Amino acid sequence: MKDWIKINKDVVVSNLRNIITYIFLFCFSIEICYSVVSLLLVKKRVKSFGKKIEILPNLMSSKRTLFNFTMFMFFFGLFFLIISKDIIFLIGCLWSINMVLDILLFRFLSKNNGIYENGIILGGFIKYKRIRSYKLINDSEILLYLNTGRTITIKLNEENKSMIDLFERNMIQSE
Repeated sequence: MKDWIKINKDVVVSNLRNIITYIFLFCFSIEICYSVVSLLLVKKRVKSFGKKIEILPNLMSSKRTLFNFTMFMFFFGLFFLIISKDIIFLIGCLWSINMVLDILLFRFLSKNNGIYENGIILGGFIKYKRIRSYKLINDSEILLYLNTGRTITIKLNEENKSMIDLFERNMIQSE
């Protein structure tokens, strides 16, 4: 009787492991599809922000090692997937692919960092309606308070006068 219970317990654990693995595969597949669609639509979204007023620094230079590490992990996981044919390594490969796609999206956005007519691109899209207020820290820095409670410091290269006028035109309050 005890052997039968032990066998059934092992079967149940094995089945649960397979179910959880397939759930992870499904979630990673959705995440990868979302990343691919975001990557395909990013140019259109950047164009929707209008004319670039001010160029902001590229944030990607420090992320180069992360990209290289992610590519290494992807090929390392793919190698072990081929050798072992285990589904866990497939999840690792999908996770790596997702990270690579996210880094490619971030790299493209970082090349387009700037202050636009309809918003700010700083590693992501920030529309002016998401900015609650701003504060001048000094002549070359502006602190933005977002509606979500986050703050972003923007270092500017030139005069802040054009930025202040742009913020006032978009009804962003000064603190």
